[in-house]
Formats: sequence, C-alpha cells, structure tokens
Amino acid sequence: MVWPYSMKNWYISQALAHVVWLSGEIVGDWYPLLRTLAVTKNDMKNKIVYTTCIFYNIAKIYGMSTYFTSSVDLRANIHGTPNHGLGKFNLYWWISIFIMQMTSCLYDISVIYALKTGLFNKLKEYGHFTKQTFMDKFKSISELRIICSMTISLLFLPFLIYFIVHLIQRYHANTMNGQLVIDGQIEQFRQTVLSFNYTMMYIDQILLKTFSDKKNQTSSVNANGNTNNFNNNSDHSNITLNIKPFNTTTNHSMDNNHKRNYSQNSSEITFYDVSQNPPPQALASSPTETITSTLNTFYINKRPGNIYNDSNYYLNDLGNVNDNPYNNNNKRDSNNNYFINMPYL
Repeated sequence: MVWPYSMKNWYISQALAHVVWLSGEIVGDWYPLLRTLAVTKNDMKNKIVYTTCIFYNIAKIYGMSTYFTSSVDLRANIHGTPNHGLGKFNLYWWISIFIMQMTSCLYDISVIYALKTGLFNKLKEYGHFTKQTFMDKFKSISELRIICSMTISLLFLPFLIYFIVHLIQRYHANTMNGQLVIDGQIEQFRQTVLSFNYTMMYIDQILLKTFSDKKNQTSSVNANGNTNNFNNNSDHSNITLNIKPFNTTTNHSMDNNHKRNYSQNSSEITFYDVSQNPPPQALASSPTETITSTLNTFYINKRPGNIYNDSNYYLNDLGNVNDNPYNNNNKRDSNNNYFINMPYL
C-alpha cells in the first residue's frame, strides 16, 4: 500500500479535505461578482459575470467528485507489476484543475470586461493629480485591485496547460513503469496564485473600509464647519446675531415712529426695536446735569472718552457729538459718567 495506506485515510485526509477546501474557494469566488454588481449597473455585463461564475463553481464541484469517482488503487503493485492506480487519479485530478482554470479564465475576463469602464474613468480622474503613483491608485481604486488579481490568474494558465500536456504524455508512455509524475512544483505554483487572489480579497475589504471611514470623517468635519454662523481668522470668529423687541418710555411724547438701536457686547450683537419721538436738542449742559430716561432693558458699551466720576447717564445726540464739550476723548475731569448716544433715523 502506498500513502495514505488505506482507503479510509484516503477519504478522510484527501477527499473530505478537498471538499472543504474547494467549498471555501467557491465562497471566495463570489467576491469579484459581488464587487462587480456593486460597481457596474449594466444588466448584460452582470449576467455574463453571473454565468461564468456559475460555470467556475461547477468545475470545482467536478474537482471534488474526482476523489470519489476516480478509480483509486493504493496497492503499490499487483502480482509483481507496478500499479498505476494513483497515476490515473492524478491525471483525472489535473484535468479537473485544467477545467477549473479555463472557467476561471472566462470568469476573470468577464469581470475585467465589466469593470473596465469604471476603472478607466477613475484612472482618468486620478490622472489629473500628478503626485498619484501606481501604489496610490492601487490603494484607492478597488477595480484596479480586482483586475490585478484576475491578471495574475491568467498568467498561470500557460504553465498549467504545459503541465497537463506533459502529464498525459507520461501517462500513456510505455516507459512510465508505474512512476508518478512529480506535480509538487506546479501544485505549489497553483497554490501561490490562489493564495494571492484570496489574500487580495481581504486587502480590498480592508482598504475599502479605511477609505469609507476617512470619507465619513471628512463629511462629519464639513458638516460641523457649516454650523458656524461665521468662520474666519479674526479674534471674534463666531458672532451671533439676535433680534429682540425693545420697549422704552421717556418723559417725551411717544408715537409710532420706529428706529433701531444696537449695542455690541463681546462677540454678541443684539438689536432692539425702539419706539419713540426724537426729543428736542437733548444735551447735558454740564457734568452735573442729568437727563433721565426710563428704560426697561438696555445694554450699551462705554465710549472710550466718557470717563467721569459720577454714575449719571447723559443723553447726547450723535449729530452733535463733536460739538459737545462733555462728549469727547479728553480726560480732564476725574468723573466716570456714561453717555447714552441715541441716533435718530
């Protein structure tokens, strides 16, 4: 008996193991299809990709069956004659591999055909950026990664065809004498190609997730920036404008004339609606004379030059501010008065 020394071991270590192995490959083979459907909206192209993917899966199911349907004889020799049992299985297995690779080739070509329009458009878009290297494009464009993976699979096909032809010739040669064709190197090459393709799927998912997270962060920053009322480089980058009703009563007669007065407090500008008649020339003739005005609510900044000792408020008309000896920037009196300057519109 040759390895694995019993049919029970054969079915467990070879047949069942390859069923699990190829089933996992079938699941992975649907990833290019799903990515194509996500990118391409052309129904005809999608149907072609669907069809080739199904044929590819059927070819792998056939590969599983060779472990159960092929005549496997583990005896090293029969009546002193070398046994070709595993040689025949080896031939059937590699024929199934050839069928898998041909259907894989059709599948890869259909995916490339479906994605090429979107890929070329994105390459043209990225071509406007002179600093974009191939690796930058490879990390940013999912279609480019998939097509690179498909291209690697296509490059493996000539080597496989050569090996299959050589295997058939050796099998039918009279000089075979029961010797198996050594397939370790070509099998290792095939596994390398498969590993590259399935590893690229994980890389593609990671890069897609990274790109999506960066895009969401950028959108979040832009959304937060748009909520600011003002955004500039000055000391007061945010200014809030509020419109509030403002009612006043004075010792002068009132009518329906309206005017607007305002004050700025730090970075907040508050507008008030003031309803009153402009009084006759209301000027304080001396620092000790007070013109009273009863206001419910009023905020106003202190003028730089109005610095006096007492806490009286003096009502001055802005039109005569330059003529008023008490409303200027001179600090000749050690008083601390505040002037209420009320322009009338």
